[in-house]
Amino acid sequence: MSWLTLEVFLTTVFLLVLVGGFAWWRARAWWRRQQSTLAELRDSEERLLLALRSSRDELWDLNLASGHLTRVNALTEVELAPEVRFQSLDDYLMWVHPDDRERMAEPFIAHLKGQTDFYEASYRIRGRVGGDFSWVLSRGQAVTRDPRGRALRLVGTNRDVSEILARDMELERLNRDLTEIKGELEKRVEERTRALKQSNHELEFTLDELKLAQNQLVESEKMAALGGLVAGIAHEINTPLGISVTAASHLQTESTGLVKQMQAGTMKRSDLQRFEQEVQTSAQLILKNLERASRLIRSFKQVAVDQSSEMPREVVLDTYLDEILLSMHPVLKKTGHQVAKRCATDLKVLTYAGAISQIVVNLLMNSVEHGYPEGQAGQITLHCEGYDAEWLLLYRDDGQGMSEEVRQRVFEPFFTTRRGQGGSGLGMHIVYNLVTQLLGGSIDLLSKPGEGVEVQIQLPRRVPVPETGASGGSQPVVRGIRAIRGDA
Repeated sequence: MSWLTLEVFLTTVFLLVLVGGFAWWRARAWWRRQQSTLAELRDSEERLLLALRSSRDELWDLNLASGHLTRVNALTEVELAPEVRFQSLDDYLMWVHPDDRERMAEPFIAHLKGQTDFYEASYRIRGRVGGDFSWVLSRGQAVTRDPRGRALRLVGTNRDVSEILARDMELERLNRDLTEIKGELEKRVEERTRALKQSNHELEFTLDELKLAQNQLVESEKMAALGGLVAGIAHEINTPLGISVTAASHLQTESTGLVKQMQAGTMKRSDLQRFEQEVQTSAQLILKNLERASRLIRSFKQVAVDQSSEMPREVVLDTYLDEILLSMHPVLKKTGHQVAKRCATDLKVLTYAGAISQIVVNLLMNSVEHGYPEGQAGQITLHCEGYDAEWLLLYRDDGQGMSEEVRQRVFEPFFTTRRGQGGSGLGMHIVYNLVTQLLGGSIDLLSKPGEGVEVQIQLPRRVPVPETGASGGSQPVVRGIRAIRGDA
């Protein structure tokens, strides 16, 4: 073989090897690309399967030409096999709840005809356990159509929504129950409101009755106090009147005897002198006692007039307090209490004199009835001071005092420490109302057990004088005063 023939042979072999190597390299590269594509496809399928499993959705693929249905990640609650073939839609509807077949078929057929962009329906499908039905939400879309627009292949998902619908149904039931409960509550509230209105009306009526009863009690207490005052005054007047009657009777006897002596002619100068002395003594005794009775009557009359007139007048406090104390003398004399008064003789105030009288009388009666143990005499002081626009009344007794609990409640209506013993609990309440409402002042009470009581009353020196109408009357003011005192 010549060298040329060998060279051609070697060249041919080289070219064959080169072409074979290139073909092998291309085949290897294609194989690698295929393997990579398959790996990516497996990864994609795995991700899709994982996504379906995590979402608990079922992927279905329906070939309409063959009727073949493939279910991926098939719902375990549904009795259908993962691979199943249907001859027609009616075969599939046999698995659907009879009440839901129309609900499933209508949107499905509409999408097959191209009337909608996608298919969606909720219905019940036969389950595996006990023949129960499970609710599914089915969504799908035609991915292949023929030139005439008829769907050839549908792909979609099924989701088990039994729990969601059960919750929705439970929520709907709860809403219905809440609506019923709301209606029942509204009915009860309406009934309760009517009952409360009725109760409120009854309470208002009861309150009016209580106010009327309170006013009657206040009036009864006033009448009882007035009755006691009248009885005391009557007893006090009885003594000087009795002495006057006795003296007048004695004078009449002496006069009759002297007339008989004169008619018999036996009268002596000494008899006339003795008769003259008896006349002077009896006349002085009668005058003194009648003047005493007159002072008592004037004092009682002034206090009684002040209690009934209910119009402001100017009073000299020192003199007026003497009149009040004189009217209370019968009560104080029986208890042995001594009252000391200290007041400027020129202190004048324009005020409701009857209210001042009632305040002082109630304070005195409170000390008499509550301030001292039975049989113990005490010392009571009345002190008044005048300022520019106000005046101060200080009342003190050295009795047994009161506890803090009693002190805090002393002005409350119907509060008394002598319940069942004749106490009504209105005396100090009347004092408080007269001071704060009628007279426009303030009152404070200080006391400790065993240290007596001190009442500080601060009042204006001139109370407003009520305006009178054309007829000169002042009934609105009078009614207001009576309301504070409890008069009818």
